[in-house]
Amino acid sequence: MESRDQFPSFQHSLIPISKKKKNNNNNNQRRFSDEQIKQLESIFESETKLEPKKKIQLARELGLQPKQVAIWFQNRRARWKSKQIEQDFKNLRAEYDNLVSQFDSLKQEKDSLVLQVINTFRLLFFSLFYSIFSKYYFKSSRAS
Repeated sequence: MESRDQFPSFQHSLIPISKKKKNNNNNNQRRFSDEQIKQLESIFESETKLEPKKKIQLARELGLQPKQVAIWFQNRRARWKSKQIEQDFKNLRAEYDNLVSQFDSLKQEKDSLVLQVINTFRLLFFSLFYSIFSKYYFKSSRAS
């Protein structure tokens, strides 16, 4: 049987997340100017994916690397999709809430109708019972 000392401890090999290297130079500067973002957003409204030639041309016009433009569009599509999913969820939630409300109303209406049917059957039963009982009772009481 092997002893526990033969296996390395994972605790010593893990590097805390807080000790990751940070490039403070990149974190403090903006990657895109406001004007570049406006132009990128404007183009994104008409076309969410760029052909390679269009990407290179746009990068030159904006003074960026084609890879920066490609990544910006990729990130923007991801944000757009996320917002679409969020909006779809809100719409589905509203439809669901509406259906739950309709279901509850229909259930109350059904319960009310069932009660009416039960009361109608009771009334019919007692009317029929009274009719039969009264004929029998009056017949037997006249015969006496």
